[in-house]
Amino acid sequence: MDKAHIDGLILAGGQSVRMKEFKPTVNFQEKPLIHHVLERLKPQVNRLYINTNLPIPNNKYPVIADSLENFQGPLSGLLSALSIIEAPWVQIAPCDTPFIPINLTSSLSKRVHGSDKKIITPITKQNIHPTLSLIHKSILEGLQSFLETEERGFINFINTIGYEEVLFDNEDCFSNINTPEDLIHYEKIKVNPVS
Repeated sequence: MDKAHIDGLILAGGQSVRMKEFKPTVNFQEKPLIHHVLERLKPQVNRLYINTNLPIPNNKYPVIADSLENFQGPLSGLLSALSIIEAPWVQIAPCDTPFIPINLTSSLSKRVHGSDKKIITPITKQNIHPTLSLIHKSILEGLQSFLETEERGFINFINTIGYEEVLFDNEDCFSNINTPEDLIHYEKIKVNPVS
């Protein structure tokens, strides 16, 4: 599938409770954490958006705030974005995954035509990574219904809608940096950009 049909969405709408400071702007390997995700995701998609509820200094990308109040998690950001983004497919990525593979979207999009599923999700031998899924806009109604039940879990959501799995080799590409300890741990680590 041509990337003209895929927009990107970086999920940065949380409160960064475990990090204790605004996660997108935390310094990591000499630049803000979100910049690593921007640099890796931008070449993979047509247009790029950021879901955030707080200002990001020097941001050049369109911002989509949560339409639901009280920081209700990444699904809330996805709900808002799917109501605005025009591309039929949206590649999502959290702002705290600096090592995402540069072949993430191309690998996921290859599965689109062979599947009736509207969510294509990367997995490794160790884990499933639903917040890095490729998602079709047509799931918007199902997402609204899911959130009305007051559920907020991403894995429960993709289980409700149905999804296709794509296996990636390198678990390190999907590492999350959630805490100050994670920042220290990953600061000196280099990860192969292709999984």
